[in-house]
Amino acid sequence: MYDDIFPRMFDLHLTGCELAMIYSGTMAFQVQFAKQIDAVPITREYIYDGDVASDAQVKYQASR
Repeated sequence: MYDDIFPRMFDLHLTGCELAMIYSGTMAFQVQFAKQIDAVPITREYIYDGDVASDAQVKYQASR
């Protein structure tokens, strides 16, 4: 699918990102957009762990 240059270029890109975060204070943010404010839970716990995900969804559904 990709030629042999792609992995090397992607590795260079990731190395550059790492160096920027270490030495220049660059940060990464995640943003989640929704049309309605109550369309998704406030926290993002439901994304990371299966057990936490189901618990967060139950709490969210109960709060609605």
